Amino acid sequence: MSFNLVVLEGRLTRDPELKNVGSTQVCKFALAVSRKFKDTEETIFMDIAVWGAQAPACGQYLKKGSNALVQGTLREEKWNAQDGTPKTKIVVNADKVVFLGGKKDASDDQAPMPFGKANQHMKSATAEGQGELPLGDMGLPF
Repeated sequence: MSFNLVVLEGRLTRDPELKNVGSTQVCKFALAVSRKFKDTEETIFMDIAVWGAQAPACGQYLKKGSNALVQGTLREEKWNAQDGTPKTKIVVNADKVVFLGGKKDASDDQAPMPFGKANQHMKSATAEGQGELPLGDMGLPF
């Protein structure tokens, strides 16, 4: 038996890209995920792909610097570079994305995520449309 589940929390490193692929949409972005230990900090950068119903909400409400919690599965992408060398990278196919807010703009007293509007598109948000989704509601096996 195998198990493929990843949960990441981090900040977007670039604005999301929303594209149509056939009859569905995909939103792609990257997360910077940091962990601190002793006197050092390690940061990894993960590419995220959100397919289907959540893709438009992610494209509309997330932006560079936004904080997000992502649950999904790992997938390996393979391709050949222009010089013919084989390339691979690991991508997270997100099943759920929770908007955790972001950096405040100097001219704005509100967090950049309009949680109430995001709630219309994402059933994983809380009933009031604000706050964080408890990890227990994400279907985690522990």
